[in-house]
Amino acid sequence: MEKLAETTDQYIHLRQQARDVFEMRYQETIDPAKDRWELCSRVLARRDVLRKMSEPWT
Repeated sequence: MEKLAETTDQYIHLRQQARDVFEMRYQETIDPAKDRWELCSRVLARRDVLRKMSEPWT
């Protein structure tokens, strides 16, 4: 049980670290309230996907 608790704590810590790095990188370009892909109710056309994927990363 102690080993499981240690492993779980380490996993949670590493996961939080990874999340923090991602948020630092993309907090300026991604608006969580606006870019909610899981709520998308329409099917995207291939050209829409290509246009979005062709936008430069800043």
